[in-house]
Amino acid sequence: MKKISVILFIALLCITAVCAADEISEDVIIRLREHCYVSPQGGEMLHTDQNCRIVHEKYLPLTEIEFSESLLNQYSLCPVCSASNQPEALVELSCGKVEYLNYQCTLPDGRLLLTGGTRRDEIGGDAAWIMCLNTDRTISWEYISRKDGFTAAENAVVLTDGTIAVIMEDYPKKQAAMFFSPDGKKARKQLDLKKKRGILYTITPSFMMTYEDASKKAEEYRCKTFLYDWNGKEITRYDGLIMKDGYGFIVPNDDECVFYGHDDVFNGHAMIQKLDESLDKALWETKLDWQLPGSDTAVLEYALKTSDGGYVAWLREGCPGEDEWSSYEWSHFLVKFDADGRLMWVKGKDEYGPDTGNLFVYDGKIAIFCSDGLQIDASRSVRWLDMDGKMLGMTDVKLNSEDFKVLRDYLEPENPGEKRTTIVDQPQFISMGDELWVMATCFVADDLGEEGFSTIYDSQEIIMFKVPEI
Repeated sequence: MKKISVILFIALLCITAVCAADEISEDVIIRLREHCYVSPQGGEMLHTDQNCRIVHEKYLPLTEIEFSESLLNQYSLCPVCSASNQPEALVELSCGKVEYLNYQCTLPDGRLLLTGGTRRDEIGGDAAWIMCLNTDRTISWEYISRKDGFTAAENAVVLTDGTIAVIMEDYPKKQAAMFFSPDGKKARKQLDLKKKRGILYTITPSFMMTYEDASKKAEEYRCKTFLYDWNGKEITRYDGLIMKDGYGFIVPNDDECVFYGHDDVFNGHAMIQKLDESLDKALWETKLDWQLPGSDTAVLEYALKTSDGGYVAWLREGCPGEDEWSSYEWSHFLVKFDADGRLMWVKGKDEYGPDTGNLFVYDGKIAIFCSDGLQIDASRSVRWLDMDGKMLGMTDVKLNSEDFKVLRDYLEPENPGEKRTTIVDQPQFISMGDELWVMATCFVADDLGEEGFSTIYDSQEIIMFKVPEI
């Protein structure tokens, strides 16, 4: 099985590589001279950790040897324990496993909390994975639930007492909340969630939200939402899917209970609302009028709180086709509300760029990460707007398959006439101090033409790259 890597990569403005693949920093050479290890079973890498976590347990501990630079012609460097500690070096966080990570939240001290899953071994056993990254993007601590039997770590949040709560699951058999201290130690007994009503939707520092189908007739669709505290006690319940008397989502990373979506699952108006502390009634609620003639359905998506206390979101509005068999024609708008839910402005897509993209609020500005495709050579840019919706400028982001140690090994097709391409998927904005980063999943795929792509999973990498600012 070929190496599978998760890497942390820095892409600067119009620069597609930070350092050459063969470049070795002085701090790595110093550590290798102090302690250099190899596998007694014919391993191909040099390690600085005798019990490196990417090496199978049956090959540990590794054998120490005396380092000389001639060894660099015989061995490659372990991407984990022999990676540079310098913040802007190419760092691989994993090798030899199929893994995925998603950004969840930033701890009060600036560290990042990532959750996902990892393969336990070569036969495909899955285990939940939690990683905490320092502000210099080195690993603070990790948790892999090999003994707990969970296959995925999902939502995570910092509770009001500083405890970290993480939703762990082995779908559909079990689901629980596990609690950790800021340094990664178990904090208290896990909370079983399988006995709670509904399907878990999201979590906040104060409560968990679940929902269930409450329809009584096949032709209708009704939902009920339940809220539980972190001791598992029900706080309240109400009609609606997350949004009270509506269907929607909760604004993330907001101390207030603001919801967005639409007022009806079929042919509804886009809506944003704020509930009181008891989640019993709406303090304010705004329903948007149609932006285009002929529209009969609309929804707010990906709403975020802005630095001025208001909210920004995508508005997706649909017009039915000419007959009942025609699909809807969708239009997208960027909309801004003040802190009391009043609509401040609406921007059509032609006013900020050719397509919609991932939204983020950073340093008093609105950032839109846009791409004209999933391929790595697609055009990617960040469009910057002020809080009044005025375009401030645009910066380009360029990536190159040849700059990735694992991806480049899979670029050549196995058979003549076949074609391969590199995909960049699932970008997430992450603020790290005074820098803005994007985390995304990259992999090589066989291009099947009209049939789409066939992923080569051994090529998968998870990257973070620094976003150039205006």
